[in-house]
Amino acid sequence: PSTDANFDNGTFVVDVSTDRVGIGSTAPAEILSVVSASAATRGMLEIKNTGDNAAWVVSDAVLTGAGSGIGGIRQYWNGTEVTRMATHTGPDTTNKDDGELAFYTRASGAAIGQRMVIDPSGLVGIGTTAPASLLDVRGTVQVGVDGTGYDVKFFGDSGNSSYMEWDASADELEIRGP
Repeated sequence: PSTDANFDNGTFVVDVSTDRVGIGSTAPAEILSVVSASAATRGMLEIKNTGDNAAWVVSDAVLTGAGSGIGGIRQYWNGTEVTRMATHTGPDTTNKDDGELAFYTRASGAAIGQRMVIDPSGLVGIGTTAPASLLDVRGTVQVGVDGTGYDVKFFGDSGNSSYMEWDASADELEIRGP
C-alpha cells in the first residue's frame, strides 16, 4: 500500500514512510517493533515450530572485516543495556566462513564489556578476548566453596598419569606420578 495501515488502534501498524512494522506500537523504532505496555503481558517474541523441525532465528550480515558484529541478542533494563550475546566475524576475511560467540555483561555504574568468548577454533576465554588454550581464564578461579570438601586435580599432557591434586579431606596439595 502507498499509505500507512493501522489496525485495532495501534495493535498492528505498518509505516510505509519508514518501512517499519509495529505490534503494540504506533511508532515502530525498528524494522519490526514488538511493544507491550501491560504488566500482565510480557513483551515477548515467540518463534515456534509445531511440526517435526527446529525453529531458528537467523542473522546474516554482508561484512568485509574481521571482528565485525554479525548479530546477537541484547537485554536492557529501563533503557540501559545490561547483557549481550553476540556473534562476530572471525579472522578469515577471504572465505568469510568463521566466527566467534561473545558474552557481555555490565556491572553497576560501568560500561558493558566482553567477559567470555568462544573463538573460531573452539577455544574458550574468560577475562580475555584472545584465548590461548582450550580454556583460558585470566583472573582468579574458585572451585567449590570453603569447607565443602571438593578435590581439584590438574593433569599434565605427558601421558604418564602424573597429576597435582588438592585433597580437601587431607587439606593438602599432593603431586602424584611415576
